[in-house]
Formats: sequence, C-alpha cells, structure tokens
Amino acid sequence: MGMRIGLLLGGHVSSRVSMNVEGLCDVVEREGDGRAGGTDLVLAFSPLFHIPVGSEAEIALGPKVGFRRLEHDFEFSSKIGGATYRESTVYLLTGRVIGFNFGIFGRLAPTTRAGVFFGFDVRTLGTPTTCTTVSWRGTSTETCDAWQGSTPSTSRVAALSLGLLF
Repeated sequence: MGMRIGLLLGGHVSSRVSMNVEGLCDVVEREGDGRAGGTDLVLAFSPLFHIPVGSEAEIALGPKVGFRRLEHDFEFSSKIGGATYRESTVYLLTGRVIGFNFGIFGRLAPTTRAGVFFGFDVRTLGTPTTCTTVSWRGTSTETCDAWQGSTPSTSRVAALSLGLLF
C-alpha cells in the first residue's frame, strides 16, 4: 500500500504561457517477512502552453524535464539464542525525468478552470548505492557500496489527475 501526492505550481508569463515546477512523491510500505518501504521523489520544470478553445475552455500542454530520487529500505529481524539479529538495507538511486503534460480545462469562474490532466514520464535511474547495517548482541556495523555491474534502468509512467487552474 502507499500514497501519492503531487503538485504543479507556477504562474503565467503571458496569456498563453505559464512557467511551472512539478513535484511528486510516491510512498510505498509493505509488511511481510520483514518490513519494506520507500519513496520515489520527482522534481521537474514544466512550462505549459495554453490554447483557448472558445470562450469557456482551454487546452494546456508542454514538456517536462527534471530529476528523480528513489530510496527503498528493507528491514529484517529475528531472535537467535535470546539475542536479536537485525539487518537493514537502504538502496538509493538518482536519475532524470523527461516527459509531457496535457490537459483540458473548462471555466468555473472568471479566473478559475477545472479539468483533466494527463502526464507521461520517461524516468531513468543510474547506479544504486546500498548501505547495510547489521546489529547483533549490542554491536552494529554499516557498509555502503555502489553496486558493481548494474545497468541503468528506465521506466515509463502515465498518470491521469484532476486539476484546477487559477
């Protein structure tokens, strides 16, 4: 299970162009043999071009380019001979985001429009760094390494949301 929250915030530089910053955070939690969770953060520059459709609607579209930070953590613990063994691993990856946004909005009030917003991203990730902490009988050790031999990964994400333009 998880939660997604996002925001596209900016302002008009002319009646047909707005400059915006897009932020997105996905939070994932999983229970099972151990605990696992993570966050996927995206921050992008997203200018929009606004095209009037009659006097009551507009289309907004434009590119996006930005950065991504993905962090996953896994934790496992067990009782062994009366003592607790605990292992925690954190995977940290960074990458780039490119994509586009497209929306159709209708007039609610003289300066407010509501509508549907579609976004498509291609997200890349580079070489992950892992940090593992092992705790056993009161001592703790931590090691951090870049994965050797891993290849960058790419994902494609499509999202549909409701939007308000002021």
